[in-house]
Amino acid sequence: MAYTYNIVNRRGGKRDWWIYKGSDSEAGSVLASYMSHALWNAVVSSAVSWDDGSIQDGAVTSPSWPEKTMKYFFQGGAFVGPYLLRANDHNVITPGDLQHGVVSVEQALSQLLASLSGSSPQSTQSMSDDAGVRQTVTKVGAIILTAFSAACSALGPAGSIGAGLGSFGGSLLLMGLDATGEDAPPPPGVGEIQKALTDVVQEQAARDDANLFMASYTSLQRQASDLSSYVPNRKSGGPDRWKQSAPIPDHLATDLEHFVHGALATNNLGSFATRLSYEIGSPDTAKYIIPELMVGIGVYLNLCRLHIASIYVPERAKNSSATVPVSVIQDLLDDLNRMSVGLKAARDKFQEFRGQKVNSTGLSGTPEAIAPIMQVSEYYLGDPYAVPDAGYAKSCPGGSTYLKKSYPQQEDAVDTALQQLASTADSLLQDINLVNKGSWPNHLINL
Repeated sequence: MAYTYNIVNRRGGKRDWWIYKGSDSEAGSVLASYMSHALWNAVVSSAVSWDDGSIQDGAVTSPSWPEKTMKYFFQGGAFVGPYLLRANDHNVITPGDLQHGVVSVEQALSQLLASLSGSSPQSTQSMSDDAGVRQTVTKVGAIILTAFSAACSALGPAGSIGAGLGSFGGSLLLMGLDATGEDAPPPPGVGEIQKALTDVVQEQAARDDANLFMASYTSLQRQASDLSSYVPNRKSGGPDRWKQSAPIPDHLATDLEHFVHGALATNNLGSFATRLSYEIGSPDTAKYIIPELMVGIGVYLNLCRLHIASIYVPERAKNSSATVPVSVIQDLLDDLNRMSVGLKAARDKFQEFRGQKVNSTGLSGTPEAIAPIMQVSEYYLGDPYAVPDAGYAKSCPGGSTYLKKSYPQQEDAVDTALQQLASTADSLLQDINLVNKGSWPNHLINL
């Protein structure tokens, strides 16, 4: 039976190779003999070499041999080796140092995964399940921020107005989560989220904060579901689709109000708002939980809007000229801008971290670097193409034909989130102008 040895030359020029069948202890003297030429002859060659050949820059060679592993010498600056190659692996002659002169993509990915998972290696199925959970969370984060931006992009009146949260809470909450009409996928179960975070994120503080952000989102979604029957026309697309058909029952309004105030409490070091603020200012840990960070930002914006509305809408019901103070909207805008900066910083730190991991494989500077780039992205973000590497995309626009991998043309969820935050900031600036003229901030609170 013959086994195939795949090799691509990414070092440039023509590279010679030969297969070595001697022992490692003799390799030095054999190589010296080979390099001296005078001592190299057919007898010596047949004793230590199976075969030899050459490979041009960018070309692929795939010799077949009867062994599952073979030792190869390669010409770098000089001949180096022997490198033990495995049949059917994708081997790359790299422009790197001697340690990474020839890299097996498959072995490099295996070692990289071990470094990511630490002392808790997972089965292939478990990793696939974790990636699915993380990808769902990433989608939820992008959708909730898009929905909130859409809810703030058009002038009201669009909802209901009244003396208490019960008269408009359903309108505002459902609008903030569903203004685009694109339902976010159901959040993974608590157990699934906790397992995925435990498997993927080795930093306990980041893991705890991510669990808190997702628990807060799940609670907000549950309350939105309880209130959905009071906004029966929300899927109609009509001008009154966000109006409540009746006040929310007192117990549901009270639950929502308690949740909002508890989550936003800043005198509690373990509250949702406090922990979100910490992660926003800590990109070194936030880089591991970007999906949950996006969800947390979306939850925070919805909670702030409900909180502001609970204070100033009742005043508006009593006095048609009452409005929200500019300072309140400015504080929210400052928070939003700080979160946008924090999300960018987390993304930049993730890219830096991913770059370090890719460098450790020895594949940097080759088209095959896309393999570890995709692995790190999928491991932490659930999507191998999330937070694309702009440098790689520019230097290798076609990806790796050797591995048959490339970046697809698709919008990145983190870029989407940042764009929606920028759009929401524009809406808040318009509201500040409205309030300065004595009007109601109809972008933030469409009532």
